[in-house]
Amino acid sequence: MNRNVLRVANAAAAVILQARIDERVGEPLTHWSQAEPSLANFADIVSRNFAQAGADDWQREQELMIGGNARTFILRGARRVVADVAARIVVFDDITEVLQAQRDTAWAEVARRLAHEIKNPLTPIQLSAERLEMKLVPRLADGDAEALRRSTQTIVNQVTAMKNMVNDFAIYARKPRPGSLQAIDVEALLKETLELYASYPVKLSLNWHASARMIRGEATRLRQVVHNLMQNAVDACVDRADGQVTVDVAERETAGHPGEHELVLRFCDNGGGFSDTVKQRAFEPYVTTKPKGTGLGLAIVKKIIDEHKGRITLDNLGQGGAVVTVVFPLLAEEKTDT
Repeated sequence: MNRNVLRVANAAAAVILQARIDERVGEPLTHWSQAEPSLANFADIVSRNFAQAGADDWQREQELMIGGNARTFILRGARRVVADVAARIVVFDDITEVLQAQRDTAWAEVARRLAHEIKNPLTPIQLSAERLEMKLVPRLADGDAEALRRSTQTIVNQVTAMKNMVNDFAIYARKPRPGSLQAIDVEALLKETLELYASYPVKLSLNWHASARMIRGEATRLRQVVHNLMQNAVDACVDRADGQVTVDVAERETAGHPGEHELVLRFCDNGGGFSDTVKQRAFEPYVTTKPKGTGLGLAIVKKIIDEHKGRITLDNLGQGGAVVTVVFPLLAEEKTDT
């Protein structure tokens, strides 16, 4: 660009920004916010950094809202002479997944160490409490015996809660087993899981609009993903008289990969929806809105989906409630024309 007018943009820029930036060629950056509101923040950042850097090259790591989601970009700017014309060149890329992968690796190591260090003393603690109760209760008066029972039961309950947390740590830190992937019938998996929630006072429905249903994955891990998302959706609306959870499934061509198809699962509820804070940090460990939650549920879900080459996003529904969208690549033999 020169004089803050866009002269050329490659196809990758449009894909990364999720905008028709090619249609802005020949326009000043100051006009972008009117024609393409989603580009306004990007244009402002580019203009501001060139102004601050003067004649120097610059580099920034910047968070931008793209498609309603916070994404982290690395941007580099330079002033150069191109074909005898003074120009400003901007090179940028979306590094959100790179940073997330680094965080996931770090958290997985933390989880592995915590699981190892915490798990070892838990069983002796529980056994000691139970042994104390067994040995001392017969020797105590009724009031004292009942107090001891309550105390030991508290210890056992807390140890159980910590064991569950340790199990979550272990699941989060676990790596996929080689050779464990197989063809999975997603429709059958969803129907099987929804049946487990039939006793809840919530209306459940599964809307299947895909002609294909098979993906490659590890059945146990995928079942955990569906359970977690269903439990979250049910918990979000179970206190409503008209609580409703709907799972919509569709098939579509994979963007940028002609001939390849993917399965799109949308878990919708009519609960309170996601706060902005949760939407931005939901997949980080220890982020939870539940009083007794460990904050590892969605972190584990995200990790499993990533291992299956899938994607997951969170959003709020316009009419109220939340939607979690999960996308998996279909098996090659299951890809069909749509």
